[in-house]
Amino acid sequence: MAQSLYNCINFMLSRAQSSVQQAFRQSLNDFNITPGQYMVLYCLWESPDPLSPTQIAQMAMLDTSTIVGILDRLTYKNLLERTPDPTDRRALIISLTEKGKAMRDDVLRVIQETNDEVLKNFSEEERKTLSDYLKRLS
Repeated sequence: MAQSLYNCINFMLSRAQSSVQQAFRQSLNDFNITPGQYMVLYCLWESPDPLSPTQIAQMAMLDTSTIVGILDRLTYKNLLERTPDPTDRRALIISLTEKGKAMRDDVLRVIQETNDEVLKNFSEEERKTLSDYLKRLS
């Protein structure tokens, strides 16, 4: 007997991801950044040193080709800058601009508020269990 579409794990995860993505997209609108751009900014906020595009891709678990487009858009928005790597002229290093640094606390506050809103119907124990399950799936 065929499984119902609505009980298919891929369908349920896709619907949940779409809903959560939309909530984060709306929350980040005021900052003129997308959830993907937030991930790149977060990597830079958490690093004491500038990073290479490859390092950012690894930290964000994204393809390097995906990172290049995100870096282009964040550079255009004056949130980060690319400079030649002093140890390897063929490579670039990515660092935050003052504007990119200044938005950190406000963005992180909104991210936390959005996490709380998305998970408002879950107890603390359920939140931890969901997180554990999602980590096991990925």
